[in-house]
Amino acid sequence: TGIRVVNNFTLEITIDAPKSYFLAKLTYPTAYVVDQREVGDSTCFRGAEWTRNPNGTGPFKLEEWELGQRIVLTPNDDTHLEPKPSLAKVTYLLAGGSALVMYENDEIDLTGVGINDIERIRDPNEPLNAEFSEGPSLDTFYIGLNTQEPPFDDPKVRQAFAMAIDKDVLAEVVLKDLVVPAEGVLPPGMPGFNEDLEGLPFDPERARELLEEAGGVDSLGEISLLSSGRGANVGPTVEAVAAMWEQNLGVSVDLPQLQFGQFLQDLDEGNFQAFSLGWIADYVDPQNFLDIKFHSRSDYNQTMYSNPEVDALLEEARTEQDPARRLELYQQAEEIIVQDAPWVPLFHSKSNALTKPYVQDYFIAPFVIPNLRYVSIAR
Repeated sequence: TGIRVVNNFTLEITIDAPKSYFLAKLTYPTAYVVDQREVGDSTCFRGAEWTRNPNGTGPFKLEEWELGQRIVLTPNDDTHLEPKPSLAKVTYLLAGGSALVMYENDEIDLTGVGINDIERIRDPNEPLNAEFSEGPSLDTFYIGLNTQEPPFDDPKVRQAFAMAIDKDVLAEVVLKDLVVPAEGVLPPGMPGFNEDLEGLPFDPERARELLEEAGGVDSLGEISLLSSGRGANVGPTVEAVAAMWEQNLGVSVDLPQLQFGQFLQDLDEGNFQAFSLGWIADYVDPQNFLDIKFHSRSDYNQTMYSNPEVDALLEEARTEQDPARRLELYQQAEEIIVQDAPWVPLFHSKSNALTKPYVQDYFIAPFVIPNLRYVSIAR
């Protein structure tokens, strides 16, 4: 394995096996080629000054970056991509303030809509509704459970806690239809997404029966549901999940918060019972969810889930060359994972945007990274 520079415009990459998802991985920014003259002997941990003035091959280049205030992009005349971008400048405003008010005052051309304004904007009688659009996001938000420590080392306990959450209420009432309830791990739009997958249902009675079979609610003690953040407010999702567990199972739930860095460290070290987190696709392939998050030897398997049958399916899928068979293997693995319940998949989010009528060819990307290459202004 390795990388060989063939010429100024060509890299040759040799991998350890013919993996179908490899090309998809190359679309993720961490796989982008960087200018060696700028990077020098820097690493991702040391000497990162080059990131302040990146030199890439995409349709835009960084013109200005005022930390916490704005990022300005201008066309990259040297890009190899055709057609060249038609936008003369793109400005991202990073500072505080109401983006919706700025949009209504014609100060900005495009913005998302948050939970406090979504009902108004979705109203067909609202003038801005005609400029509103929604699309799927390739993500899954979930509760992760420590499968190696009591009480969640018992599959029955994990299933009970999963079946005590009303995902429809969470999506429709708590989060005001900004999300769609999740049956499984893979989000809609991801290859291998199984429309027929039946997740663990909302069934408080069966959940309580499972807890009794596992030793009873009194044997659990207080449950800790960890999240990242600071301050008194843990957010509507965590609050709602905790309330459902308390109401439907009769357990007591503690809601500690940690700053994000410490939060991730605690997950990596297994210092948790349950945690709230989301996974956003790095690239469009089910391997990015199922193999990375659930293979027993994956560094990102924070629930420490281990099932030899799942491992075997995921390993076979890595090098399976028949696309249909490959997706079938992932679906088989997902069905087992959902029943084993190392995750309680809660919902998949929706991306949305208000876009001025004169903004042409903007589409909602299912990723964090927008694609503005084809966007134009017609006025």
